[in-house]
Amino acid sequence: MAITLGGVSSALVGFSGNNKEEEGKLISSWTIDVITCIYTPLAILIMCYALFTYEFRSKFLRKKQMGFFDDRFGPSIVAILVLLTLCVVFVMAVWDFLF
Repeated sequence: MAITLGGVSSALVGFSGNNKEEEGKLISSWTIDVITCIYTPLAILIMCYALFTYEFRSKFLRKKQMGFFDDRFGPSIVAILVLLTLCVVFVMAVWDFLF
C-alpha cells in the first residue's frame, strides 16, 4: 500500500508540470500539489508502521519466545487513514472540477 501511494504521489508530481495555463485541465496544479502532500506522508507513515511491525515480530522469533504476533489496532488505523485521505482527495478533486 505504501509503495502504491508513493508511486501515485510521484506520478502526480511528474504529470503536474510547471505550466501556468490551467485552461483545458480537469484538475489544477494546486490540487495536484495538495494531493501529493497528503499521499507522501501517509506512504512514509505506512512504511514506518510496517518496519516497526517487522522488527517487533522478528524480535520474538529470534529469541524463540512465545508472543502475541497479532496487531488489533494497527491495520484498522492504517485503513481508516487511507480511507480518510481518499475521501479528502475525492472531495478536493470534485470541488476543483466543479468550481
